[in-house]
Amino acid sequence: MMAIQRLGFTWGPLFFLLVLASGCSVLNWTTDMDVIATTEADSVIVSKDAGLTGNGANWSEAGVDSARLALSNYESYHLIRFEKDGYADAVVPVLPTRRNPYKWLDAGLAIAGIGAIILGIPIESTGLIAGGFFTAFYNGLGLIFPPKLVYENRLEGPELLPLPTPDDAQPQVDLHTVDLAIDSGEYRWTYYEDMQAYLDGENQFQSAEDDEIKVVDSNLDAEPRELLVDQGFLPETRVMFEDKNVSKLSCTVRKVMEHRAGGLIRYDVESEWAIHNPYALSTDTVTTFTESEWSGFVIGEGLRRDLLSDCIEQDLVDILEGETALDWKKASERDVESEWKQDWDTLSLSPAMNETRRISQTLDAVVTITSGEGHGSGCIVDSDGWIVTNHHVVDDTSLTHKVHFADGTVLEALVVRWDPVVDVALLRVDSTGLKTMSLRPADQPIEIGDPVYAIGTPYDQGLDASVTRGIISGRRGSGVQKRLQTDVSISPGNSGGALLDEEGRWLGVVNAKLVAFEVEGIGFAIPAEALPAALRIDFN
Repeated sequence: MMAIQRLGFTWGPLFFLLVLASGCSVLNWTTDMDVIATTEADSVIVSKDAGLTGNGANWSEAGVDSARLALSNYESYHLIRFEKDGYADAVVPVLPTRRNPYKWLDAGLAIAGIGAIILGIPIESTGLIAGGFFTAFYNGLGLIFPPKLVYENRLEGPELLPLPTPDDAQPQVDLHTVDLAIDSGEYRWTYYEDMQAYLDGENQFQSAEDDEIKVVDSNLDAEPRELLVDQGFLPETRVMFEDKNVSKLSCTVRKVMEHRAGGLIRYDVESEWAIHNPYALSTDTVTTFTESEWSGFVIGEGLRRDLLSDCIEQDLVDILEGETALDWKKASERDVESEWKQDWDTLSLSPAMNETRRISQTLDAVVTITSGEGHGSGCIVDSDGWIVTNHHVVDDTSLTHKVHFADGTVLEALVVRWDPVVDVALLRVDSTGLKTMSLRPADQPIEIGDPVYAIGTPYDQGLDASVTRGIISGRRGSGVQKRLQTDVSISPGNSGGALLDEEGRWLGVVNAKLVAFEVEGIGFAIPAEALPAALRIDFN
């Protein structure tokens, strides 16, 4: 009896404490990780993921050059980002890889609980048996339940790669457009159970999108263009009608392979890059295969903008550094305009010369041009059916363009030649005896503040031959970018119409209106003196 009491007083409190400590490994909620940015450059910002959206991870800055992070052991991954001005960002996915050290304590306590049961049965100690049972049971559950793995206590960041910078002799570089041209079955995805399965190449299944994904001039150029500005390849402030030597790049995304490993995702992207020229002449093209950084997977979001943009930026950096066969420096020296117009003979056209008229007497020399559901305006410059308009009015040569005359006649037009940089085109219809514009001589330049009139078909075909009045507000640009600025009212459909002085003489082709919030009265016209060089014509 004395032995039993001594045993109870000695072992009872101990097993009471064991019961309180049961399953303690499940309480290992966080791991404190010391993150060190290992790069020769200092001032590296260390950030941690702070939630996911369809546009990627949100980031929370944790420190500069180093940080101490509390990582949840109940999360399957965390993302750590390292960034510094002038260097490419790096994102490191961190996964729990270290065995939870408290599992050993759970294992020891489970064994101790079993031992207490064995010890308590012969002496019929219910307290010892009960304590041993609960200790063994709850610590056994602790062995089964997560977190079985926790995060390491230290992470050294990758070496950041410097971004390219231009020298004074290099031309400016711009990203003209980023298109998506992904055919059916070329957006594919592969599922892996976890990162180890991904590393071992043991995928669970693959699938593909049946629908094609076609987007022309997507908004995926925003981040890469920001990189060009930050690195000095493009000026931060752009000027309208800037006539400078700029090498423009075009990117077309052709294929996307999506890898999903546990809660993580990354892309393999195949893209085609080319030097853009507005005349659509043949140019060098390279195909790139790029891996994105890892990110968190968001259910039901489809193509991820952030991962596509990451691949495009990586490609752009390689092109700027000369790591591809795309020679953007040499391409900027190519005279594509001369190549485009090398077979053009000079056409002699005969508008009326310096003939003064009432504005109403010029209405017959302005036409409406339709194609598909859209329309624009045009100016008759020769009585044998020659008409000048904007290129963007007739840019789709696969459509049938029709010319509507003031007397109600409708004729099909042939697009003879065009210059997409100046934005002018020359059309011809099968007709003679047409009334033409009266050309104001180039040696009589109009002055700023002088009154002008615009004639065209704004908004709707029922408004053909509409006349609006304003003044010349300024002369803008130079070379092929030369424009007349005016406050005359311009609406969609006016493009290609006539700008006249108060004596009814032709000044140029209405070209565009500046559209922006709280902006009114800013329109532009291509001066008539720019047309001979642009279209290889001669006004007799």
